[in-house]
Amino acid sequence: MTVSIEPNELEPLRSAMRDIQMAAARYYEATLAGGDLGDFTRIFVSASQKVNELLTRKIADRATYLAYFKASPRIEGADYVEGVKYVRNVTEHVLHIVQPNQHSLIGGLHGIRSYASWQEVPEAAHDALNPSTQKLKTFYDAKLVGREVMDAMMAVLRFYSEVAPSIVDRDRFGEWTGFPLTPQPAVLKAIHPEEPADLAEARVWLNGRRPGGEVRVVCGQVGVHGVHKAFGYTFVGRIASGLFVETIEQASRDIQMRFAYLTGDVARNSRSATGQVAGVGSRPVLISQVDLASWTEPLAEIAAEPNWVTEGFDLAVWEEVIKEEDPEAFPDQVAYARRRERRLNALRPGTVG
Repeated sequence: MTVSIEPNELEPLRSAMRDIQMAAARYYEATLAGGDLGDFTRIFVSASQKVNELLTRKIADRATYLAYFKASPRIEGADYVEGVKYVRNVTEHVLHIVQPNQHSLIGGLHGIRSYASWQEVPEAAHDALNPSTQKLKTFYDAKLVGREVMDAMMAVLRFYSEVAPSIVDRDRFGEWTGFPLTPQPAVLKAIHPEEPADLAEARVWLNGRRPGGEVRVVCGQVGVHGVHKAFGYTFVGRIASGLFVETIEQASRDIQMRFAYLTGDVARNSRSATGQVAGVGSRPVLISQVDLASWTEPLAEIAAEPNWVTEGFDLAVWEEVIKEEDPEAFPDQVAYARRRERRLNALRPGTVG
């Protein structure tokens, strides 16, 4: 049973939820810079506790929310919230600065990130807390200490979204504000709070949600292992920073979910904007010279057809693009990571802005 949110409660809760969504996203972006992560961590724990306090004290249906913390067996997400509450109170009420430690640098030529863990709270700082906060140390020690910071942030976001789904702040496409995170090559960590840890479950989740981005423009079709696949570019406004590959059946399901697939001559109506668009680095980018509506038409359905590609593109090149997410050509996790990146449009400009 989820928490009932009254109409007058919704906007304040969404605003508070947006704060922790953006705090987590900005922490993640800061891990790429290799600098101090303490400020971002403290912003997150303070914002998380604000949501917790609103749900605990200010809403009419607080009894349902509080029941999650009394359930037996304990709900794991509630433990994370209690652990974050503990570290927030340490930050606010005693002379101790909460700072992630044990930074590990992971990555290679395509990007290195810092992976920091939650540090132990000194005994003197713990002893200075009031007894009610001291009781929360059990959850902090069990779920946070020595573990990667971003994992706990994701667990907290997931918990709030599961117990009160309507408070999640979403952008104009219906996606979580601040997400998906930009994936790190060769690192298969969750880049979305809803993403399951199990690979098979994650594939089902990807297929069951609308694609990221605004529209997809189909550039061709090709048969792979007897399966027809459509491919092309994902656009947000006039900018395309992502590719897509989709089975005909999946594309049809997307259209039923009211996601727009278009047909049109991308090569004739777009130009390269690589290196000119903020937020995507040196990744290939196309920009439509005019609004897409002037040169595209919507597809009511996508039927299986013999191999084809629009003028200006090379089918052999697209076949290599398709191969990158083929589990018969690459290890399952590698193929999933590439598909996830494209399906979520996770390399879009302005992911965190």
